[in-house]
Amino acid sequence: MTTLLYGEAQSEKRAAENMACRQVVHEISNFGFSQRQLLLIIHLLALELENVTHMRAINQLVRSLSDNEMFLIGNPEPDQEIKGAPDGTSNI
Repeated sequence: MTTLLYGEAQSEKRAAENMACRQVVHEISNFGFSQRQLLLIIHLLALELENVTHMRAINQLVRSLSDNEMFLIGNPEPDQEIKGAPDGTSNI
């Protein structure tokens, strides 16, 4: 006697979820992000994790890989387009 299963098996559900993840990654790669931007996306996605331990571990790793270039930390750089000459005139 054969057993008839209704619905999807667990492996089929997981395969469909994996395919959806691959499609998201494919769409992200189509944008042509830089390495820094990809690390920032990973950081932001990790913030969405329910497991706080995993979130912290991923973000700690991303910060160590980014060499503090991922975030805007420190004194802002002067805007060269707005910065005026010493006599007060604009350089635009």
